[in-house]
Amino acid sequence: MEVERIYKEQFEALDNAEIESRAEKAIALLDPAEISTEDLKQNQLRRARFAELTKCFYNPEGVVAHRKQLDHDNLLTEANLNAGFSDDKPGMAENQKYYPAVAEQWKNAFMELRHSNILKFPRVLQTLFYLLGY
Repeated sequence: MEVERIYKEQFEALDNAEIESRAEKAIALLDPAEISTEDLKQNQLRRARFAELTKCFYNPEGVVAHRKQLDHDNLLTEANLNAGFSDDKPGMAENQKYYPAVAEQWKNAFMELRHSNILKFPRVLQTLFYLLGY
């Protein structure tokens, strides 16, 4: 799996760092009395990290915010191309920027699989979408 290897080499650290920073921000908003000891702080940090990880799986508000960010970035990219600027980075596909810890990032790949006719047992995918509620 070439895609998985590339993800682990280049983007896994970005995702982990983003989740850690979001968890730290969530801990900073808590009352200092709730995290008086280091043990309580670590426990709250674990809970915040878990909450951020679950938001990567299901977070409708995060999807809306991410789409707004994508639209904004696309407008900036179009404006830069019209002005003659280019911000191509080696190793990335054209017009493709990586966003760490995106809400529901798994969903698009499964939705593309839904229209594929090469599966031997399409009932498996049908059951998956039924269980997920799509």
